[in-house]
Amino acid sequence: MITGERSLNFSTIFETVFQDDCLIPEKYKPAIFFLAENNGEVKVSKQTGDVPFIMTDSFSHMSPDCFRVPEADYIIMTVDMTIHNNDYSWQGLFGAFFKKDARELGEVKAYLNGLKPSIHLAAAMNKENVPTARSLHTFNVHDKIAHMLKETHYTDELNVFTDVFAHQLKDYVSKEDDVAVLLKDPFSSYYVLEASTNAALTDQKSQYTIEQMTLAGLLQSSDKKGSYIIEKKDVPYSLFRALWAYNDFYIMPIFYKADCIGMIMVLTSHGECNRTHNGEMLKLTSDLGAWFNKLIHAKQMSVEKIRKDLLLKVTRKFYSSKDVGEILGEIVESLREAYPGCKVNLMLSNEWDVAETLPVQMLDLQDSVDETAAKAYVTGELIVTDTTINGKTILTVPLKGRQGVYGVFEMEMAVSQIFTHSELEFIQVLADTGGNAIENAELYQQSRQYIEDLQLINQTSHLINSNLKVNEAVDLMMNKIIEAFKADEAGFIMFDDRWTFKDGGRTWRYPSEELFENNVKIADLVMTLKTGKQEVFLGDWSKNVKNPPFKSVIGIPMVHNSQVIGGVLVFKKDAYAFSFDSFKLCQSLVHHCTLAFVNAILHEEMKELVVTDYLTKLYTREYMDEIVTHSMKNDGYGAFILLDIDHFKSINDRFGHQAGDAVIIQVAKVIQSYTKQDRDIGVRWGGEELAVYLPKTDANHAGDVAERIRIIVKEETEPNVTVSCGVSSWASEEGVPSLTKLFNDADKALYRAKETGRDKVEFFHETDNNVEEL
Repeated sequence: MITGERSLNFSTIFETVFQDDCLIPEKYKPAIFFLAENNGEVKVSKQTGDVPFIMTDSFSHMSPDCFRVPEADYIIMTVDMTIHNNDYSWQGLFGAFFKKDARELGEVKAYLNGLKPSIHLAAAMNKENVPTARSLHTFNVHDKIAHMLKETHYTDELNVFTDVFAHQLKDYVSKEDDVAVLLKDPFSSYYVLEASTNAALTDQKSQYTIEQMTLAGLLQSSDKKGSYIIEKKDVPYSLFRALWAYNDFYIMPIFYKADCIGMIMVLTSHGECNRTHNGEMLKLTSDLGAWFNKLIHAKQMSVEKIRKDLLLKVTRKFYSSKDVGEILGEIVESLREAYPGCKVNLMLSNEWDVAETLPVQMLDLQDSVDETAAKAYVTGELIVTDTTINGKTILTVPLKGRQGVYGVFEMEMAVSQIFTHSELEFIQVLADTGGNAIENAELYQQSRQYIEDLQLINQTSHLINSNLKVNEAVDLMMNKIIEAFKADEAGFIMFDDRWTFKDGGRTWRYPSEELFENNVKIADLVMTLKTGKQEVFLGDWSKNVKNPPFKSVIGIPMVHNSQVIGGVLVFKKDAYAFSFDSFKLCQSLVHHCTLAFVNAILHEEMKELVVTDYLTKLYTREYMDEIVTHSMKNDGYGAFILLDIDHFKSINDRFGHQAGDAVIIQVAKVIQSYTKQDRDIGVRWGGEELAVYLPKTDANHAGDVAERIRIIVKEETEPNVTVSCGVSSWASEEGVPSLTKLFNDADKALYRAKETGRDKVEFFHETDNNVEEL
């Protein structure tokens, strides 16, 4: 229903409201919006989205009196609508024709009510006579516009021009008045503060944001009084509390065509604002509407380009680097580049090797201080937090990969800030790209580490297998472990005499033997390995015992045929110096090397069986030939003792051959007891004859050894026997003799001992060469 003399241009109003189809949310498309009389007569309609023919056809055959729809899949929703136009008004219906499953009916109705202020504003802007038109053309502001454009060098940077614009407007108000310029944010549905003549306003810019639909409602309320200026009394306190802190203020919209693209706020804390030159300000604002619109679009394009370039740059960097530290550094640098002044903190789930300059800390899921970070880590969702204490906005963003979340980063903005959907999407894409890059780098590093671990295991096993001397195998294994794990100490211990090292009875191999042999705490670790067959992995030993010699410990038992034959202990003074991967590597290394180690011991046992006399456990004559030959090549001198058990035949005849064998064994044990096992060679020469070769020993010392053996044999054998000994020697300065000569010389000395009464030691003399053997 229309009252008054003039009718409304419904087509122009709808064209203004729906001029940009992309502003209509996708969830309401396809749809047909319309204005209609209360009796159902449609005044104007507008299609949004890809409207199918069936909707168009059904809408054209709609019954005017009751809005019946022929098709069951579609429905009509309407709300009451009143449009005022100076001395007349129109009352009717504003509605939408859409699919039933598009949205809940209540949500659609709320959306229609939300669009009503836009229709009011469009109607106001399309009046035939604008009340302030006369004043708008009473002065010339072109010179001021030209001055601003020239001063900013016709820049397309929105913040630069807006700042100049705000300070130019300052000329039209009192010096106590502040001017602030808010412009439409191209990435959200808000007007945001772009510039101000008061730095305090800029620092609190988040408090001076307003939704576009809210401003449309304020403009409609103000239009009833025929003005384009929104006064303080027309602004609800709950809507703009920050403005009400001022004594007086007013708002002046900035239009481009029928679209409100921003506003000017004039505020004062002293008295009332100066409104003398509002006409000139309106004219200046009106003439610059197109320029502001251009700059807003330029800003949108620039920001989108910067973000795309930044994402392209970091993506190239991410996927060209296999170093987690470099990737994390690039994430921090990119965020600081995109948001200058923001503080970035990284909270990581792993202990990666990163630069000390990076703001990194470990993520503690049990710490209540990091509750927001823990929530973002667990849910994998970005969280925006506005702190009430210091008025700052904090973004907590998870670093997600395809297989997990590797930490979070916090962006702390210097002031409270509203992030648009596109900004949050950009930050999340950056974080996800970084998370995937971290995952790829970690997998790459893990694969390399696995390869290196396998190479270490294979190399160590191969070296132990190729170097079959037990002592050398143990030294090799110890050195490999210390090198691989950067250990301060490493120890080997054997639990069975069969596997004890053949180097004088030692069972430990490590740099500091005394420390281990006398330490009760380490003895407890050894017992754990020996009795429980359990591995030991301690990150901080001091939590279990008081004042331990080390804090980080790895202990691996050496198991052979289900029997614990020994163990390996690795130590580090620092706490948590060994990772779990290090523990698993040590476990694999010990398990693989245990078999090679056992093989080395068995090989030595087999070798000893080949070169050892079965009865006496002394070496064979063939083995002694090798040793003496080697000694004559490398040593400067040596001595040979040949022993013969006196009257041995009578022992066999009187007590039997088993007693004779027992006597030979007793004499052999005496020889083993009074010779140096790591140097001297005891030999079963043949029958009841035994021998000893002493490298680097002169004749006199060899005679002393022979005399000790003679005395002990006479005192401790049962049945009691005596031995006769012949001693020969050689020295390189006198010429190295042949093996035969050395042995024959000792044999001649032995012959003389037998001939002169037995149970004695005789030395070879050159005169013996003239004596014929009996």
